[in-house]
Amino acid sequence: MATFTKVASLDDVPEGQGIGLEIGRKRIVLFNIEGELLAVEATCAQHGAPLERGVIHEGNLQCPWHGAATPGGVGRAAATGRGPGSPAA
Repeated sequence: MATFTKVASLDDVPEGQGIGLEIGRKRIVLFNIEGELLAVEATCAQHGAPLERGVIHEGNLQCPWHGAATPGGVGRAAATGRGPGSPAA
């Protein structure tokens, strides 16, 4: 059974920005995208970039190193078609 831990509230994360957090031994970034909180792993799966330095552009999280945008911050990278764990081109 999943365990949920409250780590922040909407007021803790400025609109369009993210904050880095440690949850147990895992580092995540919590983003406020148009009033909705979204948690993602703190490191870009493709290049290891710190995603808390990423920017939100048109509702997508952009990697600070290579600029690939991930819709909603998770899943497939829009610019590359690759997602976490996918082989690099």
